[in-house]
Amino acid sequence: MLVSTFLQTTFQTDYPKLLHLFHTFFSRVSSLGTAQGSEAHPANEWLVLKKALTHIENAYLQRSLSKMFDPINTSFSGGGKPLSQNAAGNILRIFASELEVASFDHNLVKSAARLVAKSLSLLCVSSEKLVASDSNGFFITDFSTLSHAQALNIDIANSVFVVYDGVWKLMEGQPADVLAVAADSLRTAQQLIASIVEPLFFGMVESLEGVLIKIHQEDYSVLALAAQQLSPLACFFRPLPTFLAPASRLSSVKLLICSAPHF
Repeated sequence: MLVSTFLQTTFQTDYPKLLHLFHTFFSRVSSLGTAQGSEAHPANEWLVLKKALTHIENAYLQRSLSKMFDPINTSFSGGGKPLSQNAAGNILRIFASELEVASFDHNLVKSAARLVAKSLSLLCVSSEKLVASDSNGFFITDFSTLSHAQALNIDIANSVFVVYDGVWKLMEGQPADVLAVAADSLRTAQQLIASIVEPLFFGMVESLEGVLIKIHQEDYSVLALAAQQLSPLACFFRPLPTFLAPASRLSSVKLLICSAPHF
C-alpha cells in the first residue's frame, strides 16, 4: 500500500513527464511501423491509455491550480493592499512554468491555459474588492496631491495590468483555441483596469481643458503682464506641473489605451 501511494503521488506530481514518455513511445512505434511498411495504428491504444490516465491528469491539474491560487490568496490575505510587483512577477513565473511543461501536448496546455484563466479571474475578484468606490477615489480635484483612495486605485490598476499584460504575452503564441480559453478572463481584467483609470484619466483631461481655456482667456498684453508682475511663460506653465505627479503613476492608462489587445 505504501508503494502504491508513493507511485500515485509521483505520477500525479510528474504527470507531464509521464505523458511525455508515452508521447515519445507511441511516436516511435508509429515511425517504426511506417518504416517497415506495416499498418501499425497506435491511435486506438493511445486513446485507451489517455482514458486510463484521466484520474492522474485530474489530480495533477488540481495540484497545478493550487500552485497558481496560493500566491494570489497569500498576497491578498493581509487585506487592504493591492498585489505587489514582486508578487505579480512570481505569479507570472508560475503561469509560464505550468504552460511550458504542458506545451508538448495540445490538450494538456489547453487545460493549463484554463487554469491560468481561473487564476486571473481570482486575482481580478480579489483586486476589485479593494477598489475605493467613492467619488474621492476616482475623481481628482487637487492635482498637486493624491488622496489615499486615489493612490490605492491607481496601484490596483497598475498591478492588475502587470499580470494582464503578462498573461496576454504568454497566450499570444498559443493556438487560437488555447487563447480562446483565456479570452474571457483577459477581457474581465481589461474591464476592471478601464473602470478604474478611465474616470481618473478623463478627470485629468477635463481639468487640463480648464487650464487651456484659462490660457486662451488670458490677456497677454505687456501692460497686463506688467501689472500682474508675470512673465508670459508663467501664465502657460505655472498650473501644468501639478498634472505630472498623478499622471506619472497612471502607467496603465497609456498602456491600456495604446497597446493593450482588445477582445
